[in-house]
Amino acid sequence: MSKSEWNLGWNDDAKVAAILYCYLSLDKTESEEKGKHFTALVDVKQNLDWYLSTVGLKTAGEKLPEDDADLEKYLNGKLKQAGLPLVHASERLFPTILGGKCGAKPTTDFEVVFSPSLVDISDEKEEIVNYYDEVIAKFPDDERYECIVEEMDRLAADSNSGFTTFNSRKFLWGFVIYSVSAGILTGEKQKYLNHFCRITGIDKSVLSEMEETAKSIVALGKKRHEAKASDETYSKVVGVLETLDADEKALHEKVSTLLYPGENTEDDGGDGEESSHDKLYGPWANENSPFLEKVVGTVCNVLDGIADGLGDLAAKL
Repeated sequence: MSKSEWNLGWNDDAKVAAILYCYLSLDKTESEEKGKHFTALVDVKQNLDWYLSTVGLKTAGEKLPEDDADLEKYLNGKLKQAGLPLVHASERLFPTILGGKCGAKPTTDFEVVFSPSLVDISDEKEEIVNYYDEVIAKFPDDERYECIVEEMDRLAADSNSGFTTFNSRKFLWGFVIYSVSAGILTGEKQKYLNHFCRITGIDKSVLSEMEETAKSIVALGKKRHEAKASDETYSKVVGVLETLDADEKALHEKVSTLLYPGENTEDDGGDGEESSHDKLYGPWANENSPFLEKVVGTVCNVLDGIADGLGDLAAKL
């Protein structure tokens, strides 16, 4: 198949989304279930829903506000309940389990990375699904896994997303945390993550640590749900929740060490300079943009690398 036949003119975000869809296709899964997972990975609002549910900050029947302004207030309220950093003047802080830095200055060093995919591909989503459903259906059963992985590797090589280079650990963590939380890290998906570690040079021990950390995060979310639904006294429930909040912050720090190995956690990186991960691109959306557009802009720019400090980023959110 020639490059022109499979590229389809997609941008880097769409290629990453296509990789994710191929990943979900590795194990034969019903189309409806696979579609739900894909939406949760690439739709910002659905991903927020998944994140809050995973860490136990949202109940099953609770709906996210439709209005952007209401959504922003809602998210701040959820973070406040969990004892996590809030909006303070120019500091808009949304810590997540996906890739935040929490170490040197835990009240300010959280990256805004809501989505494991770090992409927004609403325009190409249906095209990706239709195209790869058709392509994968033609693969021989005995070569299905190898053919899908070949597609993923070609898309990664043709993307400037840093999928197998400077952002490889972030993408690996995205695969792991979502798959563990959704209960889909089995069979061919596990096999692919081992392949991903081989081609990126990530030690297999990192994958194991990520899996254990993800399991701990999911378990913490379940405990938070159970505490809120328990018949225990108010004071006891509050005590349990405070313990879980502290545990979650420790897990954030663990994720940071996995994503940024060997990085000095001193405020200045030990040499008077800002650590590369204390810097983020500001969102491409301006300050008057809708809230979700700001989130998407921030997410996409985080993927690109390093730029203005968190203060600049926060002021624009």
